Amino acid sequence: MVILPEIILAFGGLLIFSVGAFGRRGTGQNLFVPALIFLGATIIACFLVPFSNPFLSRMLTSNSYTRLFMVLIASIAFLCVLFSYRYAKTKGFNNDAFFGVLLFAAFGMDLTARAAHWLIFFLGLELLSISLYILIAIRRDDPFKGEAAIKYLITGAVAGAFLVFGIGLWYAGTGSLSLMIHITSDSIDTSLMMAALALILVGIGFKISFAPFHLWTPDVYQGSPAPVTAFLATGSKVAVFAFLIRLCLELQPPLWEPFKTILWITAFLTLVAGTVTALSQTRLESVHK
Repeated sequence: MVILPEIILAFGGLLIFSVGAFGRRGTGQNLFVPALIFLGATIIACFLVPFSNPFLSRMLTSNSYTRLFMVLIASIAFLCVLFSYRYAKTKGFNNDAFFGVLLFAAFGMDLTARAAHWLIFFLGLELLSISLYILIAIRRDDPFKGEAAIKYLITGAVAGAFLVFGIGLWYAGTGSLSLMIHITSDSIDTSLMMAALALILVGIGFKISFAPFHLWTPDVYQGSPAPVTAFLATGSKVAVFAFLIRLCLELQPPLWEPFKTILWITAFLTLVAGTVTALSQTRLESVHK
């Protein structure tokens, strides 16, 4: 029951891919309703997840906080599928690839938001990122979509490299990949851990468009199909923010004070840069960064 929402999303994605691959020609265009059913079932399953499970507590958190974000992520995916029906049909990508990959993207978002272990977080983030690469370039006949996907792929690879390096330093400093560990000034090298957190924040900053790691955002948003832009601008950021907030809550005083200062500076730069650069944009999709 603890991973029931993730099971539904993974099974739904695999089933949609299977129907599209082995069904009759044109069957993939009729998968709009099954995608909505699986996402609706996921929303219901989120309320059935128990708040404690000793077996998975070291990997996934299960409490009212994560339930809120799980419901929010599934609802965002549900609305994106709902509002993309006519658009996808008009543009010619209402097929199994679109609906199946979107379910797997929601699966990755769930793992990212619930992760209590750096390995789960990285797997969820990469599943989310790979799914978004595909969704951005879902219209293969449009060169702008391919360009947007390449830009997001390159920046995502750079972000992943920073993130993995930061996780490696975290393990070197604590001897564990768990988020829920008690850190004191006597048990860690503070400078090493701050370097780890700085690299992790760079990797996360690419995903949620923190300044100065936001330069890819206008081009990718403008080049993506409209429903994908909405999904990218909301779902992925909700998932990563859910994890970032829990990371801040887990940090102890030796690390929290300097990390809080970095967050303040980053937030200020993001607000200023986002507001100023939005003034020169002429496309609505580019402004929503």
